[in-house]
Amino acid sequence: MFGRGAKSSILSELGALAADLPCGSARAVPLRRGPMALHIIGIGLGDVLLQTGRSTPVALLGTVSRATVLLVLPLDGREAMALNGRALQPCCMAALGAGAKYEAASRRDCGWATVVLSAATAGTLLGRRRLPPALRPGAHALLRASPAAWARAEALARDACEVAAQDPGVFEVEQARRALRSAVLETADELLASPAADEEPVRTRQARAVHRRLVRLVDDHVTAAPACTAGVAELSKALGVSERRMREAFAVVLGVSPARYLRLRRLVLVRAALRSPGRRWPSVREAALAHGFCHLGRFSCIYRDAFGEPPSTTLGSVPDGRARRPPSDPSGATADGNGTARPALSVRVRPEDQDLPMSQPRPVANERAMMDRSDRCGDWPAAARPLDLPGLAYQCESLVVRDPLLPPALVRDLLDVAIALREEADRRQRG
Repeated sequence: MFGRGAKSSILSELGALAADLPCGSARAVPLRRGPMALHIIGIGLGDVLLQTGRSTPVALLGTVSRATVLLVLPLDGREAMALNGRALQPCCMAALGAGAKYEAASRRDCGWATVVLSAATAGTLLGRRRLPPALRPGAHALLRASPAAWARAEALARDACEVAAQDPGVFEVEQARRALRSAVLETADELLASPAADEEPVRTRQARAVHRRLVRLVDDHVTAAPACTAGVAELSKALGVSERRMREAFAVVLGVSPARYLRLRRLVLVRAALRSPGRRWPSVREAALAHGFCHLGRFSCIYRDAFGEPPSTTLGSVPDGRARRPPSDPSGATADGNGTARPALSVRVRPEDQDLPMSQPRPVANERAMMDRSDRCGDWPAAARPLDLPGLAYQCESLVVRDPLLPPALVRDLLDVAIALREEADRRQRG
């Protein structure tokens, strides 16, 4: 069901979440300025899937697939994540049954682990006659594990995915997968035996359920009619709900104001429209107006702040978000099947007569422009053309980090590669 073997993904587009997150259908909204970054490592074990992930702040409103059940373990300590309006405390995990609705929010960079089981066989896999109440269809619960059980589960997830990241071929071996599957199921069964987190008064639970329904109602409304929901006042009138009640609901469930959520949600919608292969907007202006952005200059600024590029660049990109590159482009970048260049990090090593020595760094006036202008290196020798790697741009000791989650050790390794390539190019020129 979940395949076999390890897979690592780095995502920067919200539309790619469905293929890599086992959360069923979901609407995602980034909660921090700048491009979203999500790094996922998954290990398919046939009827079990183990994943770890790390992301920039994001809100998810979704529904678990009716074919799966989930266990979600936050890996970053106190209250880094909230689920259905409740912060996940230390040693707290979330259990979600098939078809369960959820509203999740991470208010800072955070990591998590998930164990995904087939809903049809979860009880059998866990050695139980019936599914635990927390995993029954439509159910959701927060469980508080003992510190020892939590430590074992956290260590298993981290260690397994670290091995998968360093040597994915390990889990191509049947014995390795079988051993990990057994350990994951044993750990999941131990966690599900944990008691529920602190019980809340009935009135508190009822109020939270009302808040969740209101947040979803707002999201449905702005998705259906983004041009009519530019402000909280207009939306509260349309829904017959007071602004005060709306602010309270968003603060409890997602930890953001409704005005901020509306703006971010409409930005996500207009970006999806600009990237849509089925409906090519003739201009950014028409797309912006259709999504309730009347001040085009301000729209361009907040769009660039949110996604790291102007809307005109998005409109001119191919459906998968990779920049168009003419077939005759001499930069030497690799391309995929539809002729578009694979994006990301460029380690640019110039010949000595076009650049200062490495010991004399030269500032670049506009590093992002240099990074995006692949045509500037068309006349470089083959050995000096860009080396495509994901996330950064290296230009004469000037560094632009596109992916805030890229490990510092990897950055150092990439710079070492750049210096080694430069030294090799210099040696060949002298020899």
